[in-house]
Amino acid sequence: IFNNVDINPYLEQLKNADLALLAATGYEFIDMKKAGELGLKLAHLPDYSTDAVIEYLLWAALSGLRPLGLAGRQARAGKWEKADLCGREMRGLTAGIIGYGRIGSRLADTLHTLQMKIKVTALKPRPELADRLLPLSELMRVSDVIFVCCSCNPMSAKLLDADAQKVMKDDVVFVSISANPVIDLEALAGELKARSQARAVLDLDPLPAGHPLLACDNVTITPHVAFFTSRSLQRRVDMCIDSIEAYLSGGEVHYIKE
Repeated sequence: IFNNVDINPYLEQLKNADLALLAATGYEFIDMKKAGELGLKLAHLPDYSTDAVIEYLLWAALSGLRPLGLAGRQARAGKWEKADLCGREMRGLTAGIIGYGRIGSRLADTLHTLQMKIKVTALKPRPELADRLLPLSELMRVSDVIFVCCSCNPMSAKLLDADAQKVMKDDVVFVSISANPVIDLEALAGELKARSQARAVLDLDPLPAGHPLLACDNVTITPHVAFFTSRSLQRRVDMCIDSIEAYLSGGEVHYIKE
């Protein structure tokens, strides 16, 4: 059982393991090509933190649409004027979801309940998305709130490059829980600086000191904590145990499928 460690130097040794289990969901850091060549079957926990991540995405969208944090700081400082505190409601806005796996599909259901208009870009289109599916460039152009929740792989690395970002609305709310390489973060910093009304909430792995995003006033960056709740951590432990028991009893194990 492993997590938060570079497993690639040990792939050869894993040929001797009966079960190799990643105690996490994302596996972009694993050399899956080499694992395949070695005949390894690696398992992971695809659904242990979905509830926590959906809640993070909702908080992030609301944070971008309504300046309630600013309102609280101003009230504490004795400033009670409301002129610069007007926000937007989610109902009727267009939500663009990039990635339609477990998180993206659950997010779509939640946002539909809130009466947002749902548009989706998916690397692996599904028939049920016909009335929601848009090319990436069109989704970026029409969305009031952009949710980036695709996994990181060779197809999605730098998916949101500088050209993709240029067509965003001036007052877009840009939310991401995807791994850093999915987005050209330097380009995003430039787009946010050019759009004073835009807001971004990004759950990222560490950025180098002096990264341009760190100087943007209209971005909130969190240190990869979308999954980080007491219940999700307990589920992670429980699901590791469940995976071992399933393997030993011939039950279903969630092997990584490339």
